[in-house]
Amino acid sequence: MAKNNFFKTMKRAATKKVQEILKKATNDAYVESRNYLRQEILNHPLSIEIATQNESSSYFSIPKGSIFGLMGFRASRKPISELIVFLDSGKGLRYISSKIASSNVIGKLIGPSDKDMSSSGLTLDGWGDGRAWPEVVEQGIPGLSNYFVSKYGRSEKGFQSSKTLNPVGDLDKIQYLSPIFRRTEKKFIDTLKRKVAS
Repeated sequence: MAKNNFFKTMKRAATKKVQEILKKATNDAYVESRNYLRQEILNHPLSIEIATQNESSSYFSIPKGSIFGLMGFRASRKPISELIVFLDSGKGLRYISSKIASSNVIGKLIGPSDKDMSSSGLTLDGWGDGRAWPEVVEQGIPGLSNYFVSKYGRSEKGFQSSKTLNPVGDLDKIQYLSPIFRRTEKKFIDTLKRKVAS
């Protein structure tokens, strides 16, 4: 009887220790993944163009204008800074579970939904039906044919004309947050496994 109690006590102690290790590893992996996500976003060419309000976008050549202007952000807005602040918040990047099952470390990291982003104000100014601007980017930005480059408009980089100015259609879809989130989740799982093993 005493022997059985001893083994149960040892098993409980070992389980508690494993849970403590897993909790610390999960928190560390989350912090590393969040920092990785932040850098991936800041270094993305689209983020750089939006943040700098680059006058000549690499995403389209006709007309020769700014993607910040095409998207119609108010001149005073800082969409990339807003995105980073949101992702650092509780609604941004979060982990929902981590466990050890059959000697395997399993973790799940999730990014925000489009609804999370739009309800947090990451929307376009005056158009886009309240959708999050990163969602619009990945679906293709409409209105390139009507984009008139000038120092006027909300963005002070141009505005949408009621007439077609260049028969170029809409701006193609840009892979932006979706692949970054996938890489970040992989980073989280790899880091979690490494930290549990060390």
